[in-house]
Amino acid sequence: MADLLAFPAPDEDLAIEPDEPEIAIEPDQEIEGEETEAPKQEALATLPLVEVLPADFKLPALVKFVPNPALRAAADQAGAYALSVTVSGAEGVQRADLALQAVRASLKAITDQFTEPCQIAYDLHKRLTGLRAEWCDRGEQALKTVGSRIYTEQRRLQDVAAEERRKAQAEADRKAREAARREAEAAAAAQAPAPVVEELKRQAETAVAPPVATPAAAAPPVLRGSTTVTSWKARLKGTPVSDEPNPSMEQLSTAQRHQVIELLKAVLDGKAPLAALEINWSYLNKRAKADKSALGIAGVEAFEEGSVRAKNSRAKQ
Repeated sequence: MADLLAFPAPDEDLAIEPDEPEIAIEPDQEIEGEETEAPKQEALATLPLVEVLPADFKLPALVKFVPNPALRAAADQAGAYALSVTVSGAEGVQRADLALQAVRASLKAITDQFTEPCQIAYDLHKRLTGLRAEWCDRGEQALKTVGSRIYTEQRRLQDVAAEERRKAQAEADRKAREAARREAEAAAAAQAPAPVVEELKRQAETAVAPPVATPAAAAPPVLRGSTTVTSWKARLKGTPVSDEPNPSMEQLSTAQRHQVIELLKAVLDGKAPLAALEINWSYLNKRAKADKSALGIAGVEAFEEGSVRAKNSRAKQ
């Protein structure tokens, strides 16, 4: 592995060496030399990559890959020269055309060197991320589904506790008003001054008890490994809870289309922010490519954006 990770010296050729043939070793074949410790053998036997990677995966070519800096220098030089050419007149156009040929050749050399290692890295990334998603799928589903159930039940229990607390508070307030009325009646029986009796009677009508705590039996359970979180999102009015909250325009139902029109009207009237809408440039560019100067969408026009590309060598002259 040390040889695979070693970088070549500055004066060495950095081109990728062809893959060396791998030597298959039978499981029961003994290798002469130093004895291998049993724990290391067991660790290699359970190496995750053995199960994850396909048998024909070319990891060594990727591990040994070192990009050739001379290719970048050539591309930078060709690009700098092309940018310095004054494209004016027939001679300037021809000189710029030749300069772009050199740029394309330098870019192709870079692309060719990166093609194989990039493909290997892409295949490896695709395989590993796909496998990771497969392994996490059931657990992620459980987190989302059970988490939603816990949140819904906690909200229900909180509502029940709030109702119990409201009833307890109402009962406490009733007792407080009764106590205030008895106090007012006692003051009147004792022939207290009329203003005092009137004030006590007024307090008896509005008396409230101190805040009542939620009964312990009605309080929602304490979560030890989780915590409920609430996030607010937007959806079109009337969208069923079970439907996709943010559908694409093609997926809108008839009722949802009416709500989109209402949103457009609100934007036009200045009652809703313009940021609530986003232009679909991908669709408009496709229409412009198809219709060209005949594009007939209000507020939009098609325009030309010219450049050049390499000629197909097989094209007819």
